[in-house]
Amino acid sequence: MRFQLPRLPAWGVPIPGRRFSDTKAFDKAVGAVFAKVAVNGVIDDMALVVGMCELHFRLKKHVPGVTRVPTRDNVRQVLVGFDANRDGVLDETEFRRFAKQWWNDTGAVWIYRAALVSAVTFVAIPELAAAARLKVPRGTEVPKGVWVAAAGLLFKAVSAAVAARMEQADT
Repeated sequence: MRFQLPRLPAWGVPIPGRRFSDTKAFDKAVGAVFAKVAVNGVIDDMALVVGMCELHFRLKKHVPGVTRVPTRDNVRQVLVGFDANRDGVLDETEFRRFAKQWWNDTGAVWIYRAALVSAVTFVAIPELAAAARLKVPRGTEVPKGVWVAAAGLLFKAVSAAVAARMEQADT
């Protein structure tokens, strides 16, 4: 007889109230943005640029650092991906669907980034500093704080170089 894990419920279904995009505050922000930029009840590509920027700045008030200001390519992708009736504009339902998915996708990336930075800051850098302190001749004569600061600066320099390389690869 083979061991089999029990079937778990679908994790993809959001639990109401567990995500910011399921709250009234999110719906209110999205509705206010739509009302502000929509012309005759729809948003075209030019208004979508303004709408995405407005949405970014409104949501940034609730959870700073999660979203980024959209680019022109982002707007084109949104129109192609969320224009259900293919009329070249987004109505309120399509805009709300877009806003919710944009927030959930971007928020997940932000949480991943925050967890990774926390792990590096509180685990990897102090461990690297402790190991270097013990391996370097006369390293124990230098205070631990100096080693941790040096390891932190090394991490910042490497992460900045990697980010610059990634930016170059994107362009």
